Amino acid sequence: PLVYVGRRELPHDDISYVSADYVHATQNIVQHLYDLGHRQLAYLRTTRRNEASKDRLVGYKTACSDLALQSSSKELWSGEANDLSYHSIADYLKQGITAFVVEDDTLGRRLLEIAQYLEIKCPKDFSMVVLGNPLNPIQEVPDWTTFSIPRREMGGEALQMLVHNLESPRNEPLLPQRKVLTCQFVKGSSTGPVP
Repeated sequence: PLVYVGRRELPHDDISYVSADYVHATQNIVQHLYDLGHRQLAYLRTTRRNEASKDRLVGYKTACSDLALQSSSKELWSGEANDLSYHSIADYLKQGITAFVVEDDTLGRRLLEIAQYLEIKCPKDFSMVVLGNPLNPIQEVPDWTTFSIPRREMGGEALQMLVHNLESPRNEPLLPQRKVLTCQFVKGSSTGPVP
């Protein structure tokens, strides 16, 4: 028996897992920006194409569609943090982008570094949100608006699911079990009204 921590798509679709609800968490983050008056957003994503990354993008696109926000391919940037250039961010701001939805903390730190170089401030000149906890928890985390991923709870639920599967009678087939846990919205100081 195997229980995966995180959603996994496999060809036979027979794996049990406990995952986080990145789709709704991202929708809530975009709604927060909308409530602050932001109507033109840019999405900065990594080159990862795993399930969590796909779920975040689905949440972003769904929220933009539901709220009738501008979301074209030019507002979807993809690359590694070092690929994000001063020119790209300056161009976004010239185009009227007022908020950035950033897939992870590495890109978030790069965006703040670029802002410092351009002599602009967050959230005075633009807002930003980061979609989840830091990948490297050793580094100090800026006080940005984000959502908290229930990693401990996911691990605990996966363990309970595994124990249940181990204690099931051997003659019963193990059907895949899935559980999706809610992420907690965290209001930080990186978002504000449209400048």
